[in-house]
Order: sequence, then C-alpha cells, then structure tokens
Amino acid sequence: ELTRRIAHTQQQIAGSAYWPEVGFQGVLEADRPSFDKEGGAYWSTAVTLRWNLWNGGETGARLQQARFAEARAEALRKRTDSAIHLEVRKAYLDLQAAVQRVEVASAASVEAEEAHRIIQNRHQAGLITVTELLRSETALAAARMRHLAAIYDHRVAAAALEHAAGILAADSTLVN
Repeated sequence: ELTRRIAHTQQQIAGSAYWPEVGFQGVLEADRPSFDKEGGAYWSTAVTLRWNLWNGGETGARLQQARFAEARAEALRKRTDSAIHLEVRKAYLDLQAAVQRVEVASAASVEAEEAHRIIQNRHQAGLITVTELLRSETALAAARMRHLAAIYDHRVAAAALEHAAGILAADSTLVN
C-alpha cells in the first residue's frame, strides 16, 4: 500500500510539469561604511513565470511511467492480498483436517484399549499366548502414539492458522 501511495504521489509530481511555475523573489540590502553612519540601501523584487510548452514528450513519458508504477504497485498489493487469503484458507482447512484426525485417533485409541482389555482377560483365562498379549500391547501403544501425534498436528495447525491470520503472539496459549 505504501508503494502504491508513493507511485501515486510520483504520478502527481510528474503531472505537475504541465502547469506553469510562478516564483517570487525579494532582496533588501543596506550598506553602511560603519555602524554609526548612514549608508545606502536598495531593494529589488522579481516575479517569474516559467511554463514549459514543449520538452520533447519528456513530461508525458514521466507521467506514463508513474502511471505504470502505480498500476504495478496495485497489482502487487492485490497479489499479496490474494496470497494472504490463500494462506489463511489453507491453514484453516489444515486445522479442520487436524481436528478430524484427533477425533479418529481418539476413537481408535479407545478401541485399542478395549481390545487390549479383552485380550488381557483371555490371557488371564489361559486362552491365548503371551505373544498375542504383546502384540495387543504394541497395537495399543501405536494407537496412543497416533493419538498424541494427531494432537500435536492439531496444535501446529492451530498455530499456523494464527500465524497466517497475523495474530500469533509470544503469549499465545498455543505457543506456551
């Protein structure tokens, strides 16, 4: 936005070359041979009017260059706005996906705990071997790890959304 405003100002400056320049000048001088004696004084004033009627198209070229610079700055601003919108939208969708992964991983962890409880009961009754019990414990640990990884991904996605929106701060609950 600042670049666009600067380009707009440059365009106004370039366009001002079409207008006449008016100048005023005044001079007052007093000559004294010494401080206590009278001396001569004179003054003069001048008003000048300067209007460049033709400069080989330089003013038009500068004005066109300034217009192009302003249009370029506006296009860059729009591109930046679009990129920010896209980044925020992507971060929002990533957060929604992370929420769903947490829900799925939580349900899978609950199911793994129930399956492990059943296998423990069967092992205590002597119906299955220790190897199957160990496999169940491994599956339970893996389900818990996936659940923790999903929670981690959720926190990272929430922080990424705050970052993209420009509201992530050092005192944010997501950072601490």
